Amino acid sequence: MRKSLFLKSLMTIVLLGGGAALAQPAAGGRAGTFLTPEQRAMFVEQAREQTQNMTAEQRRSWRRDQFTRLAAMSDADKAKLKADMQARWDALPQARKDEVEQRIAARAQRSAPPPAPDMNPNQGQAVAQ
Repeated sequence: MRKSLFLKSLMTIVLLGGGAALAQPAAGGRAGTFLTPEQRAMFVEQAREQTQNMTAEQRRSWRRDQFTRLAAMSDADKAKLKADMQARWDALPQARKDEVEQRIAARAQRSAPPPAPDMNPNQGQAVAQ
């Protein structure tokens, strides 16, 4: 359960940008958007592999180190990380890619803003004739 919570927290931080700890704000104003959703998924998968046999304290330390490393990345370092994560994505079997893409789509749907209410005051009411 704790490992799952840690990984969800890490995924959330990576997906939501993690503030200044991940990157300078992108053109849209959100930080940490230099990775595509697929590349972010590979980053999280790599983190899971690297931390699976660590104690909780080791994971905390590893996580702090990662944030420090990501914050200090130059544009060239970001490009290399992006290329590495893309290579990981490209190496996945198609079935696994489909699973990850479904998770990404489900997350995007959950985080999408709710639709604006219809401004028609007669909606759902029977029209009298």
